[in-house]
Amino acid sequence: MSGLTAFMLSFSSSPVDVLWQINPRAHEGFSKMGSLAPLLMFTVCLACGTAAVNCQFAEGYGHPQPCFDRYSNENIVRSTQQ
Repeated sequence: MSGLTAFMLSFSSSPVDVLWQINPRAHEGFSKMGSLAPLLMFTVCLACGTAAVNCQFAEGYGHPQPCFDRYSNENIVRSTQQ
């Protein structure tokens, strides 16, 4: 979502601008931020993507709290199958 928002803010005359009708107040708020808004949303997109990759592939690396639900669910499934 943040990547789409960064795209929509960067290219204001794109066909996906219709999506701003979902939340016009967000568009107003980002417009007030000026050129920093796409940069902020791209940074959020990068941070979320990095966290998702970390949860998926890097077991035992970083902070385990965001990945806790995923791994606890896998362990519950494994324990019930044995």
